[in-house]
Amino acid sequence: MYDDEPTEPYGPTRPLGPAEPPTQIDPYHLGYAPAGHAPPTARPTNTMAILSLVFAFVFWPLAIVFGHVGKRQIARTGEAGGGLATAGLIMGYLWLAVSVCLCCGALNLIPNTNGSGN
Repeated sequence: MYDDEPTEPYGPTRPLGPAEPPTQIDPYHLGYAPAGHAPPTARPTNTMAILSLVFAFVFWPLAIVFGHVGKRQIARTGEAGGGLATAGLIMGYLWLAVSVCLCCGALNLIPNTNGSGN
């Protein structure tokens, strides 16, 4: 025998005992899906919902319009983004309330000129 040859012809022997269970291999990790199953896909986010949130910071009337349109489209198509549309609507309506309060406050600053002299 040579020095680099193993002493046992088929490698070292394992002790007899229960066999190890085979490991589960994720078929998606290998690049293919099992028959009958589609790989999981992410739902796209509704564009109107994104615009609603963006316009809540820029021009609140459009935030309200895009929020309602986005909510309607999400209910019809099942897209993601319901939370974005809701956040845009809430912020749009808060800006509406602030604008109304500021306008009413500004109207109170106009002097009363009904001719009574007071």
